[in-house]
Parts: sequence; structure tokens; C-alpha cells
Amino acid sequence: MIKCRVEGGAAPAPVYRLFLADEYVCDGLSCDFVQADVLVALQDIYTPNIGKFYELQAGGFYYGLVTEVYSGPGAILNPTNYTNCDSWCSL
Repeated sequence: MIKCRVEGGAAPAPVYRLFLADEYVCDGLSCDFVQADVLVALQDIYTPNIGKFYELQAGGFYYGLVTEVYSGPGAILNPTNYTNCDSWCSL
């Protein structure tokens, strides 16, 4: 993948990597599974960690990355990851 910047021009649009993930919601103490195979996106400047948990950028849900995929729209994730969903939920 080639990235470039035109001098004097606007920055290029961000590039994302796509993943299937398990979706969870925090009940205040721990995470509850909601559904599997949700398409999510992480900006490609971050190193993804399959098996780690990420928060939805808009908030509200948490996603455990399962596998990378290569097409489709995905919900954008924050780049900070956690070893398990409960470690974030209990903060």
C-alpha cells in the first residue's frame, strides 16, 4: 500500500483495516456478549491485536477482534486495546 501527501494539499483520507469481531456491552461490572461476526475497522497506522478488546469510537460497545477481512464497511474502533473486556468495564 502506497501512501502519499500532496504538498499544499489536504491530508489523504485515513486507511482502515477490517475485522470480524465479537460484540460486548458493559453492565457496569463485567461485559456481556451481544453478538458474533460484527464488522469493525481500525485505522491502519495502529497494529491490531487479534484476541484483544477495543471500544467503539462512538462509545457503548466493545469488540474482541477475531479475524481480519478485506471488504465491507465497519464500525470504527478506538486504537487502545485491553486484554479482556472486563478489564476495561471495571475502570
